[in-house]
Amino acid sequence: MGGPFHTSDGKRALDDLDQDIRDHIERETQDNIEKGIAPEEARRRAMLAFGDIALTKEDTRAVWVRRWADDVRQDIRYGLRTLRKNPGFAAVVIFTLALGIGANTAIFSLMETVLLRSLPVERPQELVFLQSAVAGRTAGAPRTPISSVSVTRRCPLPACRHSRPTS
Repeated sequence: MGGPFHTSDGKRALDDLDQDIRDHIERETQDNIEKGIAPEEARRRAMLAFGDIALTKEDTRAVWVRRWADDVRQDIRYGLRTLRKNPGFAAVVIFTLALGIGANTAIFSLMETVLLRSLPVERPQELVFLQSAVAGRTAGAPRTPISSVSVTRRCPLPACRHSRPTS
């Protein structure tokens, strides 16, 4: 990643850019004065010919720096500044992140253990799956005693398909 902003003198590169823009506008102004245009009008025409200075700086900077890296750096600085100004909000944000990360970790660990990891049995194909069935039950109906129990030879969990020998 080359460019002036990947060196320690990135600020100096921006200062040099400002100077280059001023020099360009000054040369254009001098050319207009030599054509017989009044100094104020010559400067105005030079500024119009150059265009938007801020846009030129932004475009030049976008060429020098990977734009996304600069945007991320600015966003992080803004976020940290905001959190520093509001310690109560910062505490809520940190607590919420910790709670979310902890919950995700716990749920993944449970799912990984139950569904993904092999069961520690020698012959998982011999496991049976018991399932209760209530005859004629419809949604919202009161619970009734179990009318039948079915035994399925195939365990529906993915972990039943691959076994890991017990030690």
